[in-house]
Amino acid sequence: WNQYHTVYESLALVVVLLMGWIFQKLTYSEARATLEAKKLRRSEATMHRLLSAMCDAVVHLGPDYLIRYPAPKLEVLLLKCRTRFSLQNTLFTDLFFDGSERDRFDHFLSSVTDMPPREELADHAL
Repeated sequence: WNQYHTVYESLALVVVLLMGWIFQKLTYSEARATLEAKKLRRSEATMHRLLSAMCDAVVHLGPDYLIRYPAPKLEVLLLKCRTRFSLQNTLFTDLFFDGSERDRFDHFLSSVTDMPPREELADHAL
């Protein structure tokens, strides 16, 4: 009986250690992802503050060119009536005056997306 008891105890120890190792890996991965997300939010906030200081208006666009967040400064620059959502969920290309501006914007976006990732965007002014 003592020999079987030792084998069961050893197996139980191995299972507990394996579960502890898996739990540690999952917890570590989640903690690391949380820290990365916080770091990314801080960098985004810093970039937004810098752009706000240098530019007349800062607009956050989604992948479908909808304005993601309120843009009251852009609203003022376009001489639009101030609204509660300040152009949020407005299609950015709908704000252009004519088709030539849309074409210029599309050309700019296509030139930016064709660039290698490390190439600077500073050379491509709208």
